Amino acid sequence: MNRSLQRRIRAGFELEFGCEKLPKDILRYLKILFGEDYPITNRIRQYANEHSDCAVSRYKDSIVLKGDASIYFHMAAYLQGFEITTPAIPLIDSLPLLDRLFTALNLIEAETNSTCGFHVNLSFVNEKRNHEIDPIFLLMLIDERSILKEFKRLSNEYCESYLGKVKRWATSGIDWDMLIDKCMRSSENYRATNFSHLKERGYVEFRSIGGSGYLEKFQRISQIIEHMAQCLDYSTDLRKQKTVTRRLNTLCR
Repeated sequence: MNRSLQRRIRAGFELEFGCEKLPKDILRYLKILFGEDYPITNRIRQYANEHSDCAVSRYKDSIVLKGDASIYFHMAAYLQGFEITTPAIPLIDSLPLLDRLFTALNLIEAETNSTCGFHVNLSFVNEKRNHEIDPIFLLMLIDERSILKEFKRLSNEYCESYLGKVKRWATSGIDWDMLIDKCMRSSENYRATNFSHLKERGYVEFRSIGGSGYLEKFQRISQIIEHMAQCLDYSTDLRKQKTVTRRLNTLCR
């Protein structure tokens, strides 16, 4: 990916994991490693459905630690579920931060399994461009099912592929603008590509990465994030409309 695009697209991340260490010890560790660069915020008492700390709210410039009740380990009940969110900053800075976080979590022996997700929230630094994102183009370009398959998340109820639903909408005879409107208005948060925050908050959430051992796959995950960012950029390019439209028509046959 060229460095220009890395500066034009910002990313915030949500890392879910289990750990036997006490929350206060994890917070202390984060402050030692990252405290000079980012505020470290303790929201450990919040088991929230909100997945937007890294993109909006008063904690948008912080690394935030909070509890996550959706994470469970059947054979290791002593592990507590956590989530770390990072500030939404340009990719040129957020990818090195993510590399450091993966290393830090591996050092404290954080564990992951099929209930652990890794979410990528992408938007343009130039916020006007967020209104130019075409959800249908983006879905066609991203190939979310391949990513879900790679991370063994095809059957995960928290990151279902959107493409099947779009195909059903498309075969029902509604036009392109209506398809876009349906995606933008959908309140379904648990999709591999989640557009529910795009209209009001200006970012797209990608939920297809995660699962057992994801913290050991930084190089591959960084490649996928760059692919997602490139697709986001392409999704605003009207010159590609005919190509993507042909792909959608082929899919719906």
